[in-house]
Amino acid sequence: MSVGIVRAHRLAYVTGYGLGWTLGQWAGQRTAAHSGGQPGATTFLLLVPARGCAVVVLANRGAVIGLPDLARSLAGTACE
Repeated sequence: MSVGIVRAHRLAYVTGYGLGWTLGQWAGQRTAAHSGGQPGATTFLLLVPARGCAVVVLANRGAVIGLPDLARSLAGTACE
């Protein structure tokens, strides 16, 4: 692994942002999340690696608020 990748990985846990992914926690487990969108669509991906689980929320509308909260709520069912 390159020195740059190792530094970025360490920095991610300080800032909560790493190489385009937001790093955090859900139910005591580490998570990685990424959001995106374009006019007419909004997306959110939540990964819970320790549980082998991923939740994807897609909306056919731009700038939808609350997708991260919806993904975490769905994880309560999908990742248990």
